[in-house]
Amino acid sequence: MKKLPLYFGYAGTIPFFLFVLVAFAVNDLSGMKTLSFIQISYGAMILSFLGGVHWGQAIPRDDQKQLTFAMIPTIASFILMLWAVVFNPVMPLFGMIALFWAVYVADKKLMPLEYIPEGYFTYRRNLTIIVSSTLFLSSVIMVF
Repeated sequence: MKKLPLYFGYAGTIPFFLFVLVAFAVNDLSGMKTLSFIQISYGAMILSFLGGVHWGQAIPRDDQKQLTFAMIPTIASFILMLWAVVFNPVMPLFGMIALFWAVYVADKKLMPLEYIPEGYFTYRRNLTIIVSSTLFLSSVIMVF
């Protein structure tokens, strides 16, 4: 796999680390809702991009299963954003963790291997571990 996508991918995790640091400063419900909404919004942008990757691969192959999946990350992220603002600010972070893992598993099952560079799934797994770990830490910090 080429270096530039690796650098951009890992750089994209920096905000998740910053969210963990901000979680230490949040001590009221309003702040928790705001931080949770921002984290989920940022995660939603990433997941929408990953869904777009599926969309771009499914259209030329007319793969209905992959086309249907391509929309799920964006729709599910939107629901999590609403949940964070209206109801509980912490629980949707766990939903976001599950969504990142679901997209990773779907990537492995739905992406045509002839288009995937060597090392891609290791890279995606590492990014998913980093993102889900920081979301988990942030949620635990906000609870205590």
